[in-house]
Amino acid sequence: IITDGVFNGFPFHALFDSSSNEWVIDKANIKYLSSEKLFMHINNNKLSTRKKFLGFGNPALNKKGLSNEVQKFFSERGDFNIENIIDLYELPESEKEIIGISSFFKNKEIFVQSDETEKNIAKALDKNSGYDFIAFATHSLKGVDKFSNDRGLVLTPINENSYDQDGFLSTA
Repeated sequence: IITDGVFNGFPFHALFDSSSNEWVIDKANIKYLSSEKLFMHINNNKLSTRKKFLGFGNPALNKKGLSNEVQKFFSERGDFNIENIIDLYELPESEKEIIGISSFFKNKEIFVQSDETEKNIAKALDKNSGYDFIAFATHSLKGVDKFSNDRGLVLTPINENSYDQDGFLSTA
């Protein structure tokens, strides 16, 4: 896992899969890198087109973009109100990034736009999936709402009244 900004130090290994009642650390071998430049220095035996790749990018959000009043989305502490996720900009370049990375693998599965949901992540990360590489290319933020006050990844929101469909993937 290579993070930046708000996700430096984020414990991805501590994510919990409520559908299988398991922690990510019990289901996957997690490795952290401090820079994408270090990725090329990983043992070449581990990089192979035969490896299995899973990618998520460019959630389906408000195609009209953000309103000019960006301040209204954040609290005084700089936290983002998760109920406003739908109003974030889409990230078409992140979709191209995920497709580009996936081109190095023969065995791949990618989820973009309306398919980049919490439900699809849970299905794809099922214990029997066996992915060697997982990539997220999306917004990251510190979000607050009635369900959480945590750092997380922005996905396609399906139902803002349900913590597992609100478009915010966090450890909470």
